[in-house]
Amino acid sequence: MRKLLEPLKVGNMELRNRVILSAMAKYFCTNGFIGQEYIEYYRTIAHGGTALITPGIMCVEPKWYGQHEQPFLNDDKYIPGLKAAIDAVHGEGAKFSCQLWMPGHLPYTQADYIETNGPKLVAVNYMSREMIQEMQQKYVDAAIRCAKAGTLRVEFVGVDKTGFANFNSMEVEEELSATDGYVQYTCSGLWNGTGDFKLSFTGDIYLYMLILSTDRVESLTHRYKTLFEQSERLVKISAAVFDKDENLLEETGLMVTSKYSGLYAIDGDGNLKSLVGVGGDGVKIKGDNITLEGLVTANDNFKILEDGSIETRNAKIYGTVYAYEGKIGGFTIDSGRLYWKAGDYFGNDSRSLKLGVSQTDMEGIVDVSFNAATQGRFGVKAVGSNLGGAAIYASSKSSGQSYPISANTYAGYFDGGVHVNGAVYCGDILSNNYGTGWSLASDGTYSYRKGVSGTFQWAVKSDFITYNYTLEVVNGIVVKMTYI
Repeated sequence: MRKLLEPLKVGNMELRNRVILSAMAKYFCTNGFIGQEYIEYYRTIAHGGTALITPGIMCVEPKWYGQHEQPFLNDDKYIPGLKAAIDAVHGEGAKFSCQLWMPGHLPYTQADYIETNGPKLVAVNYMSREMIQEMQQKYVDAAIRCAKAGTLRVEFVGVDKTGFANFNSMEVEEELSATDGYVQYTCSGLWNGTGDFKLSFTGDIYLYMLILSTDRVESLTHRYKTLFEQSERLVKISAAVFDKDENLLEETGLMVTSKYSGLYAIDGDGNLKSLVGVGGDGVKIKGDNITLEGLVTANDNFKILEDGSIETRNAKIYGTVYAYEGKIGGFTIDSGRLYWKAGDYFGNDSRSLKLGVSQTDMEGIVDVSFNAATQGRFGVKAVGSNLGGAAIYASSKSSGQSYPISANTYAGYFDGGVHVNGAVYCGDILSNNYGTGWSLASDGTYSYRKGVSGTFQWAVKSDFITYNYTLEVVNGIVVKMTYI
């Protein structure tokens, strides 16, 4: 007897004890509908402690059964009464099961009994194969109606309202009618982000898709599908979004085959937008935007550091490189130009080279400076020999420049004026004009005294002979002198 009152688990069903009520016919119904008398009868039995109650004779096809005082299950219209009875039994802590029943295809009434020598014999009800198949379906339909007798409940349990104004957290309870296919059901409520989401149904329900969204419009206008496909050739897991007309908007997924595997994303037109693939021929990454977080390395020869800087041992770059700061060899990128400097024997900056657009009026596009406390004797050194050329060429003209003739080679060739503040040391000077006593005006013009040109003659007499001299001067330079 002690075992009788101990709990028992049968499959996934737990019973509070081992006391059950077996199926027995009770005549409480009217035309197959369960009423309050039926409900209270089984509620009372459950209240008394019975663990499992099985009411008898739930008819799957009343046309073959004449006693309408028993519950019918051949139509959805009988589900509400059955649900009320099940809820009453569950409310008392007991379980409820149904005895699906039919007597045969002939009417089952008192008039159908045949008297033979005293005892009552029941007429034998033969059924064709088609009738058996029809009856099988009747049982299936009735079983589904038993499962559908349930209540849907949507809620968040364990909600912590600490720090929040008092509010009624989402809690929806609703009876769902049977449907021929999938339908969309929506409900809404408040949630503060704490607790656990819970969906329960006292009968059977088949979920095609569950969406939790803060945007009700978005959740109604878009549909989502997930797919898991496995065959001897591939494994595919994907998730897709469709609009209300079932047109694909986007899809992402994972595909694995014997030759390759990868993550992919496609758009509504089926175009591959992103891919991370691995195959026997290597790894491929494709995407309009690729974000790499953390340290990225390639055989320790190439690194992208977390601050965005790049380290590489060797590089060939084809195309344009935009750099606004940094270092190239010994040069620093400074304000859009390259700047190199070095120290002297005493640690001071003694020499520098700047390449690029100058920042002040006194700097050049190529700007060199150095002092005596440094290695090297030249600020700019150009060595070359080429017919028709020069080691250093400079022109002050924007057009119409002149160049050395092909027969000559020059250390320096200047096409324009050259201003020298200081001595000029040279072997030969060839000039078409000479001047002295020059000055430079603020408008950039020079003024000077130009040498004279002419032929000058004079005589020098002595006691014995007279000398006649002739002096030819061009621009202040004596070019010829004769005497007789």
